[in-house]
Amino acid sequence: MSVKQLIIAGLLVPLATLTAAATLSGAVVQDDADAGGMQMPQPTEEHERMLAGAGLWKGVMKATYPGMPPMSSAVTETVEALGPFHTLTDFRAEFMGVPYHGHGIMGFDEAKGEAFGTWSDNMSPHTSFMRGTVKSDGDTTTIEMRYEAPTPTGEMVPHRNVGVHTGDTYKMTFYMGEGDAEVQTMTLDLKRAK
Repeated sequence: MSVKQLIIAGLLVPLATLTAAATLSGAVVQDDADAGGMQMPQPTEEHERMLAGAGLWKGVMKATYPGMPPMSSAVTETVEALGPFHTLTDFRAEFMGVPYHGHGIMGFDEAKGEAFGTWSDNMSPHTSFMRGTVKSDGDTTTIEMRYEAPTPTGEMVPHRNVGVHTGDTYKMTFYMGEGDAEVQTMTLDLKRAK
């Protein structure tokens, strides 16, 4: 993998938790009669919060990776519901003339009280596995995820992202490292296009 690809992969692997959105309006939940008397799982408030913003999102990604010049890119993200419990994300951008395409799955583990997600893309052989929290305050939902991902040099280090969703907008901030060594690496500012 070229240095350019490693740099881009280090910037973009954390995108796994982009919106975590999709509406429940089209979701199908079986009732007890359909399950032959077996109690079927029902979505929690956390599921509904995570799934509350399905659709097409557009905006700008700005990267401020240590030791590199600032970069920005237009981004498009499509998020769909996978039933009432999970979301599927398709994310597209471009960095330094290189197309970037990533996919994520996100949900909420009621037994552990944690959000979870995965992220894979065309720039890295690494798949991120994330765990975090879902918190709400009125119409604002904050999802914070933690995981390990490679730096541009390939070293695996802790990462964190915090997404704040309010209605038809959201902002996500990405960090690398932890404690006093943590640095902000990227922001996304997106608005619902559909």
